[in-house]
Formats: sequence, structure tokens, C-alpha cells
Amino acid sequence: MKVKPTGIPQIGSSTDNAVVRWNGTGGATVQNSGITVDDSNNVTGLGNISLGANSLKFTNHLIRQQDATQIYLRNIADTAFTILQAGGIIVGTAAGEINIASTGAIRVATTNAGYVDFKARITDGANVVIGRLQGAADPYFAFGGSQEFKFYNSGAVDFNNLTGILRADSGSVSVDADVTAEVAAASTTVAGKIEVAIASEVNTGTSAALAVSPDALAGSVYGYKPVFVKLIDDATALAIGDGKFIFVVPAMLNGWNLVGVEAHVTTVSSSGTPTYSLVNLTSTADMLSTDITIDINEYTSATAATPAVINGAEDDLATGDRIEINKDVQGTGEKGDEVLLIFQLP
Repeated sequence: MKVKPTGIPQIGSSTDNAVVRWNGTGGATVQNSGITVDDSNNVTGLGNISLGANSLKFTNHLIRQQDATQIYLRNIADTAFTILQAGGIIVGTAAGEINIASTGAIRVATTNAGYVDFKARITDGANVVIGRLQGAADPYFAFGGSQEFKFYNSGAVDFNNLTGILRADSGSVSVDADVTAEVAAASTTVAGKIEVAIASEVNTGTSAALAVSPDALAGSVYGYKPVFVKLIDDATALAIGDGKFIFVVPAMLNGWNLVGVEAHVTTVSSSGTPTYSLVNLTSTADMLSTDITIDINEYTSATAATPAVINGAEDDLATGDRIEINKDVQGTGEKGDEVLLIFQLP
């Protein structure tokens, strides 16, 4: 009959605080180990720990293997993910990527001076900072050094609903609905924002800051083309009759409109009102709904009691149109008749 020892058999020597291990499978002898537990329950000398499908638990957290590719850091109840804080984390996958869930985020350190650097390896093998997410009272994202901002694979940035402007000079983004205050006014020596003049402002001609558009120029007095037609010399009276002057519209006036008419004499009429009509022979239409008249003792129709009126339905010109000036009424003693026609691009 075997008698079991009442204590641990001596093995010659042991390490203080070492964990005792069985030696063999006989259950009778033990051996020393490199794992120690001190009087404060601190364990040292551990090698690998194999947990299998079990979890490593702490007071409020646990770590467990989810599957062959994932390890979860969870709360102690294993109902939600928890946060891992570290001075630095290197993550590698088969594709060399870091994947963040749609609700996840990369956050800058809690201190105002904290930042996250984004680095890339260049051709000589060195890592350079290509961007920095800066934490501060006014956080921002900056590109490093002389790095460029590029779109990959012909991509595009969608500034959806952006009503402001991006400014390179101050690096700020304005989303004010009225961004004109962000740009200084232009002048004859400084580039900047401009206001486009309307026709009446072009007529005034005093602004050094307004820009002139082709439409405003055409609609101003500088878009007029006046044509003076001298019907007879200044010392001769012009008798009544049709066709006192006929001209053909050139191509440069194609599509232009008749916008003004006047008549003048160099010797005034003592009685009777000299009267002139204007006919488009090509379309056989009167271009005036009220003819031009010069009142008694007046040199110009500009002062006429009944001003001439242009026929708005027949005021347009086309290349090749034949325009005829007629004298319908002769004044007593008047001489030196002439007619002014003014054209403008509509």
C-alpha cells in the first residue's frame, strides 16, 4: 500500500513566489516555473495565453475573439463596443487599409494642441506628412508642405448647397448668401469685383469702376449711328416731291432699328410747315406714323409742336432695303433742307 505524502515533495530548489507546476503525469512530483505571483498579486513571466473561445475580462470591459479575422473590445456585459485609447496604433490589413464603420470617426486628442498627421511614403522610402487635422479653438485641416490637392480617377467634389465662396488668401470658407463683401472692388489699377453698368450709366460716362457690357453699350447713346442726309444746298429751296434721296441699307446695319429722326433748314419758313416722310420702298411701308415737321420760324423739328413718331412695326432694317426720303410740304422761304436718321441695334 502506498502512503501519500502530506506536503509538497522537495525538488532540491525553487524560485520565490513561483507558480508550482506538475512534473509529468504521475501526480506525485512537481517542478519549478518562471511565472511568479508577488504578495500584491502581480504576475510576471507569462508567455502566451490561450483563451480559445473565452473572453479576457476586466472590471468594466472584455476582449474576445469574434472570428478568425476580428477581435472585439466590448463592455463587460458584452452589449456594446467600447473605446480603446493609446499613444499610437498601427493597423494593417491584407489590403493595407484602415476601415471605419459609417458611424465611426477619427478624433483629435482632447487637448487643444493635439493633432492627427496623415503620412505617405515617397519614392526614396521616407514618410512625409501630407496633411494634418489640427485640434484647437479653431480646428482645421491643412495640407503639408508643397503638397497638391488632386482628384483621383477624374473624381469631383460636390459642394452641394454651398452658397458662399472658397478663399485661398485667408483659408476661410464663407457661406453667407451675399458673398460680395468678401471681394474688394476693382479699379483701374486693382483687380476685384465689378458692377455692370446699365445703358443710362454708360450715357453718363463718369464712373471709373463700372464695367460696360455689349448690351449696355448698344443700348446707350454710344450705340447710336446717326446719318445726316443733305437734301439740297443751303442757298436753295427744296420743292416738294418723292424720292428726294434714296439709299440702300448696308450689311453692317442689318437688323438695326430706326430710333430717331429730325429735319433741319438753314433758312426758316415764314409760313407753312416743311414736312418730310420716310418710306421703305422694299417693303412699301411708311416708317413714320407721324411725319417730320418744322414749325414756322424754326430751324429744327426738335422744337415742333407735333413731334415725329416712328412706326414701331416698320422701324427695322435689312440688308438691301431701299429707303426713300420725301418732301411733302414746302415752307415759304425755307432753304437748305437736311434730314437726320438715327439707327441703333435692338
